[in-house]
Amino acid sequence: MIGAALAAGALLGATAAPAAAWPIALTAEDHNYLNAVRGAFPRDDDTLLLAISSQKSQLPGI
Repeated sequence: MIGAALAAGALLGATAAPAAAWPIALTAEDHNYLNAVRGAFPRDDDTLLLAISSQKSQLPGI
């Protein structure tokens, strides 16, 4: 019984990790851009988000 509870807790913790990995706020414009370029981007979604966040950090005032 305790083992099952620990396994369930580990599973819930593992599924929550990706959301915590990207604490950047995405605007509606960001979502539209991501949806438009996702098919053409040669890498995975994490790399795409990293590229987006690095571009946003280079803009003045953001």
